Amino acid sequence: MGCAASAVLAWRLNRGKVAAGLAVILLSLWLGALFYGLL
Repeated sequence: MGCAASAVLAWRLNRGKVAAGLAVILLSLWLGALFYGLL
């Protein structure tokens, strides 16, 4: 039972990391486009 709970927790944490990484990439792309438009 504890094994399954830790596996689910690890999966959720990993999904959070992936979501955060995607958010950072999208934000950097948006900022890059913004600066490109300003220059």
